[in-house]
Amino acid sequence: MSDHITQTIEHIVLKSDPWQLLDLMPKQHLATNHAFDVYTDREQAISAIKAQYPDYEPPEWDFDPQARIAELKAKLVETDYVALSDYDKEKPEVIAQRAEWRAEIRLLEGGNE
Repeated sequence: MSDHITQTIEHIVLKSDPWQLLDLMPKQHLATNHAFDVYTDREQAISAIKAQYPDYEPPEWDFDPQARIAELKAKLVETDYVALSDYDKEKPEVIAQRAEWRAEIRLLEGGNE
């Protein structure tokens, strides 16, 4: 078990008493000293909890990958000027952030980072 974990769109079963489901959003961090299991499938995570607590009702999870993709693409459009070769100011932090946004878009679209 690790005290800190960073996952992208993962479902965590936190084994405190009672067990609970945490749906992590992209780039969300979880810091805990409780044991936990990581699931890529939300229904499997819920089944694991229901095996321990049959009456468990999971919280709503309103993450919309398409809305997040649209948000990230809008951020890329807003910063396109920084990526132009003739832009005369160096902005390494923006260029690095753009790379992170593109990697997240690929992940959400089902590609590889």
